[in-house]
Amino acid sequence: MNGSVAGASFHPVPGEAGEDGIGLEPPITVDKPGRWERLRGAVVRLNESATWATRRTAERLREYWSGLSHRKRHFAEGILVGLLIELLLAQTGGFAVLVGIRNAAMDTVLRNHAWIENLSTEDVAPRLSLIDVDEASWRDPTWGEPYRAPRHRLAQLVTYAFDHGARLVVLDVLVETSAQDAAAPGNQALASALAALKPGQSVILSRSIRRPLQEIDDPVARVAPFLPDSPFDGLKTPGTIIEALPEFHIDRDAQVRSWTLWHSVCIPDFPGAVFGRWRPLPSIQLAAAAQTQTFPPWRRAGGFGRCATQISGAIPGLTTTEAADRAMRNWIARTKPFEHSRAPETDDPHATSPDWRRFEPGSRIYYRSAYDPEACRAGPIQRVSAVAILAKGQSAAAEVPCALPDRLARIVIIGQSADAVGDKWATPLGPMPGAYIIANAILSLQDPGPIEELPWLVEGLLALAHIGLVAWAFAWFSSVRAIAIVGLPLVVTLMLLSWVCLKFGVWIDYAMPALGIWLHRLWGQARALADHGNHVKKHGDGTEGSIGV
Repeated sequence: MNGSVAGASFHPVPGEAGEDGIGLEPPITVDKPGRWERLRGAVVRLNESATWATRRTAERLREYWSGLSHRKRHFAEGILVGLLIELLLAQTGGFAVLVGIRNAAMDTVLRNHAWIENLSTEDVAPRLSLIDVDEASWRDPTWGEPYRAPRHRLAQLVTYAFDHGARLVVLDVLVETSAQDAAAPGNQALASALAALKPGQSVILSRSIRRPLQEIDDPVARVAPFLPDSPFDGLKTPGTIIEALPEFHIDRDAQVRSWTLWHSVCIPDFPGAVFGRWRPLPSIQLAAAAQTQTFPPWRRAGGFGRCATQISGAIPGLTTTEAADRAMRNWIARTKPFEHSRAPETDDPHATSPDWRRFEPGSRIYYRSAYDPEACRAGPIQRVSAVAILAKGQSAAAEVPCALPDRLARIVIIGQSADAVGDKWATPLGPMPGAYIIANAILSLQDPGPIEELPWLVEGLLALAHIGLVAWAFAWFSSVRAIAIVGLPLVVTLMLLSWVCLKFGVWIDYAMPALGIWLHRLWGQARALADHGNHVKKHGDGTEGSIGV
């Protein structure tokens, strides 16, 4: 029997008889939503809210943007484009073209500094003297064997330097021969001159390292340059003898701009041994700064990186260079010369060279003086021809243009500039012999020291300031007027700041801002062409349906 009461249906269910024997359906139950269903619903509601907020924000921005004037729109676009250009230049700074531009900018400032410093130096005492084995000395019979620097002549030059006021002599002539040649007459003469050093007198011997062959299978031996034997190893003297490396980098354009401050070499336990010990070998400029303890007062504070820690913690060889190594470590502990370098993640203190393919101001040489073979004085460097010393009182000395000075500087370099030596290199200030590059490097490390860039916060604020100025100029003026009113004065101001701050060892880059302004101008021109094209497409050139070209 079926029936309905107030719209409700009743159906008999077999086996479940209610009152009157009529079966009823079980009550309808609704399951509560589970945890995942609640989470999915919350995500859907959140997505809908975010979509609504995004659309609302976009509508408000569109209304605000449409209410801006044409110039204000261009100003906002200019800010965004300037930030994108700055980010692009920061990420592509290692490209060869950009590195070349930044190197050229610093080269220009260095040339201006050198030109001003060389204007009037006759009344100022020289900071460094160079005893130059020039063409006249090389060809003079007094010098001796032309294809090998005579050791007894070098001994004469060393003795003369110390007798005339020198406290540190850099011998930029490789005197490396096998240890069995120590008994040769020339080596004995030079050894006697070195052994006669007095306390407080120092000699830096220029050494070379032998690079390992990359074909060697042993990975340890492949990264272990070693120091060849020298007849002056273990020489006893009251003075100080330190071995150092004349190592610099040649850039892609074949110019010497940067240095390596130190290198780690393997010292064999005994002649011919396969195993040895690591030893830090400083560059000549670093060893000279350590011996003279000369550095500007604004560089005395500060710590040093892990690279310097490895050098200062290395155990030097127990030779006559121990006192010099201690002086070098003391100098390192009071300065920050290694911030541009990175040490490998190994137990061996083997330093990798700075990546000269990137722009690294910390490894740049602050060139102060250009080499002039006819000049006796160029800036802080005094040049003396070697033949004037060796042939003193003879007829050959009268032909030398530079008269012998009464007194030399405290630091004296003995080097060769004759063409037959093959030790001339291109630099930002023109061709220079290797000894003259070392002279500039010694003066550079002493003052102003390793060149630093501005702190990232200051550099970022300057970037934001010049981006805002350039965007404002291109929004309110034509591109030519914007360059004349803002772009050119801004670049000139940055150049002047770079020129002043570089005297104190701080570099302010003006090349990248100038390049950014040029790129901003290209964007402005492209934007103007696009606006003109849209206008022509919309309005035509006066005839219906025509598009101007």
